[in-house]
Amino acid sequence: MVCRIKPVDLWYLARTETNKHISELDFLNPVPIYDINGTYQGIIDYNRLYDPSSQSFFDFNLRKKLGLAINGTEWIDIDSYAPETFSLDMFSADELLNNGKSYIEYAGYDYTGKKLGSQPSLDDFFNQKDVYGNNTRVIGAFNPIYRTAYIQYTFTGKKINAQIGVRGDFYNANQMKLKDPYLLYEARTAKTVTNLGGHPDNIGENYVVYVNDAHNPTSIVGYRDLGNWYNAAGTKIEDPALLETPSGIAPYLLNPHQTQINSSPFEIYKTVFNFLPSFSINYDFFPKYQLFGSYQANTQNPNRYCQLRPDQYFFIENQDYILNNPALKPEKVVKAKIGVKRMFFSSFLAVASFNYINIENKVLLKYYYEAYPCSYYTYANTNKNFVRNTLDFSIKYYKPGEKEINIGIYYSLLFKSKDSIHFTPFTKHIANSFINYRFNKKVIIDNQIIQRPVFGISLIHHFRSKTDYSDYLYEYELPIFQYFDVKIEKPFYFGKNFSTSAFVMVQNIFNTKNIFSVYPNTNKPDNDGFLNAPGSQALIQQQTNEQSFRDLYAVNMNNPNFYDTPRMLIFGIRFGL
Repeated sequence: MVCRIKPVDLWYLARTETNKHISELDFLNPVPIYDINGTYQGIIDYNRLYDPSSQSFFDFNLRKKLGLAINGTEWIDIDSYAPETFSLDMFSADELLNNGKSYIEYAGYDYTGKKLGSQPSLDDFFNQKDVYGNNTRVIGAFNPIYRTAYIQYTFTGKKINAQIGVRGDFYNANQMKLKDPYLLYEARTAKTVTNLGGHPDNIGENYVVYVNDAHNPTSIVGYRDLGNWYNAAGTKIEDPALLETPSGIAPYLLNPHQTQINSSPFEIYKTVFNFLPSFSINYDFFPKYQLFGSYQANTQNPNRYCQLRPDQYFFIENQDYILNNPALKPEKVVKAKIGVKRMFFSSFLAVASFNYINIENKVLLKYYYEAYPCSYYTYANTNKNFVRNTLDFSIKYYKPGEKEINIGIYYSLLFKSKDSIHFTPFTKHIANSFINYRFNKKVIIDNQIIQRPVFGISLIHHFRSKTDYSDYLYEYELPIFQYFDVKIEKPFYFGKNFSTSAFVMVQNIFNTKNIFSVYPNTNKPDNDGFLNAPGSQALIQQQTNEQSFRDLYAVNMNNPNFYDTPRMLIFGIRFGL
């Protein structure tokens, strides 16, 4: 449940909603001006014209609260009253939602911040009214339903350990979703359209029909099956704009006279079931050699963008941001691994493995181009899979004793499938290494000899090769990313159970300028190309002070969030028992 408001912006809303019904003059009833002797002064005055149809609910409540006549024409100065004069319930829900440019966000509460006693239906948002005839715009809380069942069997032998299991995940968003993401008004399909001629043989009965006029159709211009578009002849086309009429895309509406969105294009979310097997094995097939493998499937339930926000759809033609998508399904991630381990000289451990990752139903930003009544952005599950394969190698060396040494090197070589989607970052080479040198001292505690650390120093290195990014509009890459960290630690002991450690750590010791993000147009972190682009010069020269504009724009471009942290020195104390 959530309820958020924009308190500062509410003052602007209060000012605009007050007095707007008396902003005109009553020219039909002039008021001539006379002096005290009854002599006409040649001046005509006009009273304010009261227009009840444009009086806001806020103005209505404010006048009632101030003891003024509801239909009076007194001008109210909002800023002359103390804040406690006003309350949120003086507005109507639609005034606060402001045609999609909302001053409030709520779910599970009403628009005034009161918790709902029950879960409202989607029809309640569109139809429920208060005693004054205002829509209450109630929005229910997000109450998804999760269910999981799991069974596992473990087998242990002389040279083998194995586990096998299976899990079933059930997910239901427990809300309404669009039947067709391209339609917020119900439209006819080829099966029901018989008055405009026949349909091509390859057009299915469930294909949506598009016509030359959404309100008075006389001919068919095309069809759509999910995200596939066809012209009137049944030929598949890539650009649905070819089906546009002078007033835009025109599906054959079930009710051509409908002017507002209602609940009819929505349907109940159906439970999604995922079958998720898992398997792991470790097999000692030769002295000091071990073969290991695993297979595991998991799901990730949709994030906050899956909550139904009926106000976003109701005001969709005024939206300029990404809409929530209540139809999102869980992402499914399959991970498989096979590899071998080998011990050398009792101190070295070498590991090599092949790893496979497959993500299904990945949630990505999607543009529903030529949706009706307007195109919009939302998040949607892709029907393509994201596949990543890696070869991993690691070598570890460990020597215990009074001078303890621990060294590790990890390297991953990544492969991206040609059929994989490209909307995630991809780095081909990743390497991590560390050296940990520690001095220990033998002590006797509870009749046992143990090694106690008395001083330690560690060096850590991280390396990533160039990282490729791509989305619907751009392809770009980040440069090599690497850093070194050093940590020195000195423990102190107090008795046999209490200890403390003082440490100093230097992050990014060589002060490498690592980059997190770049501007797609230029592939640079400090220049988006606008100041030097030929098409920008006329706009820049129109500014009040061209040089000042250039300087400030350049400062704003150099975003510190595009860079990793510089060299940083950290001191600390750690306590332990």
